[in-house]
Amino acid sequence: MMNTRFLLASCAIGVATLYGTPSADANSRFTVNNKSDADFKMYVYSGGDKACFAEQKIKRVSSGNERSFGCAGNGTNSCKVTIFADGNSICRYIMDSCNKDTVRIANKSTITVVNDGNGSFDCWITK
Repeated sequence: MMNTRFLLASCAIGVATLYGTPSADANSRFTVNNKSDADFKMYVYSGGDKACFAEQKIKRVSSGNERSFGCAGNGTNSCKVTIFADGNSICRYIMDSCNKDTVRIANKSTITVVNDGNGSFDCWITK
Protein backbone atom coordinates (compact mmCIF):
# COMPACT_ATOMS: atom_id res chain seq x y z
CA MET A 1 0.00 0.00 0.00
CA MET A 2 2.77 2.45 0.91
CA ASN A 3 4.69 1.66 -2.28
CA THR A 4 1.59 2.41 -4.35
CA ARG A 5 1.20 5.84 -2.69
CA PHE A 6 4.86 6.63 -3.33
CA LEU A 7 4.52 5.54 -6.95
CA LEU A 8 1.40 7.71 -7.46
CA ALA A 9 3.08 10.73 -5.84
CA SER A 10 6.15 10.24 -8.04
CA CYS A 11 3.96 10.05 -11.15
CA ALA A 12 2.15 13.25 -10.18
CA ILE A 13 5.44 15.07 -9.69
CA GLY A 14 6.69 13.77 -13.03
CA VAL A 15 3.55 14.92 -14.88
CA ALA A 16 3.72 18.37 -13.25
CA THR A 17 7.35 18.68 -14.27
CA LEU A 18 6.62 17.53 -17.82
CA TYR A 19 3.78 19.99 -18.39
CA GLY A 20 5.19 22.78 -16.28
CA THR A 21 3.61 24.39 -13.31
CA PRO A 22 1.89 27.73 -13.53
CA SER A 23 4.02 30.61 -12.37
CA ALA A 24 2.70 33.70 -10.62
CA ASP A 25 4.32 35.99 -13.19
CA ALA A 26 3.18 33.99 -16.25
CA ASN A 27 0.01 36.10 -16.53
CA SER A 28 -0.11 39.88 -16.45
CA ARG A 29 -2.97 42.12 -15.33
CA PHE A 30 -3.63 45.78 -16.02
CA THR A 31 -6.39 48.35 -15.52
CA VAL A 32 -7.94 50.71 -18.06
CA ASN A 33 -9.38 53.94 -16.66
CA ASN A 34 -11.52 55.60 -19.35
CA LYS A 35 -11.97 59.20 -18.27
CA SER A 36 -12.89 60.29 -21.79
CA ASP A 37 -16.30 60.80 -23.39
CA ALA A 38 -15.81 57.94 -25.89
CA ASP A 39 -16.31 54.20 -25.63
CA PHE A 40 -13.26 52.04 -26.49
CA LYS A 41 -12.82 48.78 -28.27
CA MET A 42 -9.63 47.02 -27.17
CA TYR A 43 -7.63 44.16 -28.62
CA VAL A 44 -5.52 42.47 -25.93
CA TYR A 45 -2.47 40.48 -27.06
CA SER A 46 -0.03 38.38 -25.09
CA GLY A 47 3.12 40.19 -24.05
CA GLY A 48 5.21 37.92 -26.26
CA ASP A 49 3.18 38.41 -29.46
CA LYS A 50 5.70 40.49 -31.41
CA ALA A 51 3.48 40.94 -34.47
CA CYS A 52 0.14 41.26 -32.63
CA PHE A 53 -1.04 38.46 -34.87
CA ALA A 54 -3.66 36.81 -32.66
CA GLU A 55 -5.57 38.78 -30.04
CA GLN A 56 -6.43 36.87 -26.89
CA LYS A 57 -9.45 39.06 -26.15
CA ILE A 58 -11.56 41.82 -27.65
CA LYS A 59 -13.07 44.01 -24.93
CA ARG A 60 -15.04 47.21 -24.56
CA VAL A 61 -14.59 49.94 -21.97
CA SER A 62 -17.44 52.41 -21.74
CA SER A 63 -16.92 56.11 -21.19
CA GLY A 64 -16.27 56.92 -17.53
CA ASN A 65 -15.57 53.29 -16.55
CA GLU A 66 -12.56 51.51 -15.13
CA ARG A 67 -11.97 47.81 -15.91
CA SER A 68 -9.26 45.28 -15.22
CA PHE A 69 -7.94 42.79 -17.79
CA GLY A 70 -5.25 40.17 -18.13
CA CYS A 71 -3.21 38.31 -20.71
CA ALA A 72 -0.55 35.65 -20.97
CA GLY A 73 2.60 37.62 -20.26
CA ASN A 74 4.81 34.99 -21.93
CA GLY A 75 7.78 35.99 -19.80
CA THR A 76 7.50 39.71 -20.63
CA ASN A 77 5.54 40.65 -17.49
CA SER A 78 3.29 42.79 -19.72
CA CYS A 79 0.41 42.81 -22.19
CA LYS A 80 0.11 44.54 -25.55
CA VAL A 81 -3.06 46.46 -26.25
CA THR A 82 -4.53 48.21 -29.27
CA ILE A 83 -7.26 50.69 -28.32
CA PHE A 84 -9.78 52.14 -30.77
CA ALA A 85 -12.02 55.15 -30.12
CA ASP A 86 -14.31 56.50 -32.82
CA GLY A 87 -12.76 53.96 -35.22
CA ASN A 88 -9.21 55.30 -34.79
CA SER A 89 -6.30 53.68 -33.00
CA ILE A 90 -5.27 55.68 -29.93
CA CYS A 91 -2.65 55.26 -27.17
CA ARG A 92 0.00 54.19 -29.66
CA TYR A 93 3.67 54.02 -28.91
CA ILE A 94 6.13 53.63 -31.77
CA MET A 95 8.56 51.47 -29.77
CA ASP A 96 5.94 48.79 -29.03
CA SER A 97 5.83 47.60 -32.68
CA CYS A 98 2.74 45.96 -34.18
CA ASN A 99 2.51 48.62 -36.89
CA LYS A 100 2.86 51.36 -34.29
CA ASP A 101 -0.71 50.76 -33.10
CA THR A 102 -0.07 49.16 -29.73
CA VAL A 103 0.98 50.09 -26.28
CA ARG A 104 2.78 47.71 -23.92
CA ILE A 105 1.30 47.76 -20.42
CA ALA A 106 3.40 46.31 -17.60
CA ASN A 107 1.87 43.98 -15.04
CA LYS A 108 -0.17 45.82 -12.35
CA SER A 109 -0.15 49.10 -14.32
CA THR A 110 -3.04 51.41 -15.15
CA ILE A 111 -3.57 53.13 -18.47
CA THR A 112 -5.64 56.30 -18.14
CA VAL A 113 -7.25 57.91 -21.18
CA VAL A 114 -8.71 61.44 -21.29
CA ASN A 115 -9.87 63.82 -24.01
CA ASP A 116 -7.17 66.35 -24.89
CA GLY A 117 -9.67 69.11 -25.74
CA ASN A 118 -8.70 69.10 -29.44
CA GLY A 119 -10.72 66.08 -30.55
CA SER A 120 -7.95 63.61 -29.70
CA PHE A 121 -6.93 61.59 -26.66
CA ASP A 122 -4.10 61.68 -24.15
CA CYS A 123 -2.97 58.39 -22.62
CA TRP A 124 -0.59 57.74 -19.75
CA ILE A 125 0.50 54.64 -17.91
CA THR A 126 1.20 54.49 -14.16
CA LYS A 127 2.37 51.61 -12.05
